[in-house]
Amino acid sequence: MGEKIVLDSNTFKALASRTRLMILKSLDERQKTISELSKIMELNKATIYEHLSLLKEAGLVAKKESGNKWVYYKLTWKGVDLLHPEKKKIVILLSASIMCLIGCIFSYIAIIKDYFVQYTYAKKMVIEENIAHLPSIHIDFMPLLQGGLFLLTFTLFFFLAVWVWKKRGKGLLKAIT
Repeated sequence: MGEKIVLDSNTFKALASRTRLMILKSLDERQKTISELSKIMELNKATIYEHLSLLKEAGLVAKKESGNKWVYYKLTWKGVDLLHPEKKKIVILLSASIMCLIGCIFSYIAIIKDYFVQYTYAKKMVIEENIAHLPSIHIDFMPLLQGGLFLLTFTLFFFLAVWVWKKRGKGLLKAIT
């Protein structure tokens, strides 16, 4: 299940420094200002600004200006994907499981609708005393089989997503700590 992550030269340059990796790890917790990062890293604000500029140029960090004088830095989707590649797999698996659950629900609705239509038709025939032409109630089991397969697939995808979530690595964060 190894997924390829394409990195350009700017990204390699940004990831070449342990300090920049520590900044990414810190921003993974929440968005922060240069002052906050400076205190955490015990580095000069100008140094932190240079590192953030390289990370921003690589597309790993974005600047977020708030309404007041503070400027926050946060991870971009590229930065999050680089730090947590398993999140994309989990989202895909959960989306597939939800689609299977919806398919299961529609299959069972088809069974209930089919039964209801046949039941009301039989009831109408009894009321009209046309019992000789009373059809036998027949339920099509194909939607039941489809619903069961959808439910089985939903269960498989859901538990696979939970397994990936529990076995997730720390990506680049594993190498930093």
